Amino acid sequence: MHDPAATSPCPLDLSLPSVRLAQQWIRRQQPVVLLLSCGLQLHGRLLWQDPAVLALQQHGSEELVLVQRLAVSLMHTATTTLAAGHGVEAVGRCKPGVPASSDGHL
Repeated sequence: MHDPAATSPCPLDLSLPSVRLAQQWIRRQQPVVLLLSCGLQLHGRLLWQDPAVLALQQHGSEELVLVQRLAVSLMHTATTTLAAGHGVEAVGRCKPGVPASSDGHL
């Protein structure tokens, strides 16, 4: 007999402050910046989230970019200013085949 609960992904844990904050940004349509572990920066608005993925709509595009949560090193609102020298720097390199752009857009 097939148990659907055994293969279903974990539900979004709304008790986590990070999930609640991201949900607040979604409701407010707040512009955000995602820094991926490969060093690539993505700019746009979060449209939805699930336990594994963040859906980002980049500025000037109707298409969604799906970002694995595990690939995100840092996420903040676009109005937040991060000071250099406080542990904020690009790390690593993107995998081959992933276009990197100097303006942070794919």
